[in-house]
Amino acid sequence: MTFIVHGPIVALFRADCVADCVKQKIRRILVVTDPYHSRRASIFFNRRFAGSGIHVVTVNSVDYRHLLPPTEQWWYDEVTLRWIITETVGIAAFLLSLLSDLGSQMGHPGLHPG
Repeated sequence: MTFIVHGPIVALFRADCVADCVKQKIRRILVVTDPYHSRRASIFFNRRFAGSGIHVVTVNSVDYRHLLPPTEQWWYDEVTLRWIITETVGIAAFLLSLLSDLGSQMGHPGLHPG
């Protein structure tokens, strides 16, 4: 069975969603997202379903809507530049959270204020 997500993907963020997908014998998930979000979505979903036996494929819609594509001078467009910076920060935050999780698993509590 293949699960195709269309629209908001909030259900896949629930803590029990991996178990639900395994229970329903879902073997593949296809995630279609906008081009600038596809990298972070791919990292998130592949990490989320790692070890579950569920194959995740992430593709971009090739629909840039109001954003400039990478082939154009996107760095001159404020809206596109802001979107790219937001996605880059999002990827960095996600990767840092993985490092924090790894540190916690290894017995290093990480940095805590105070």
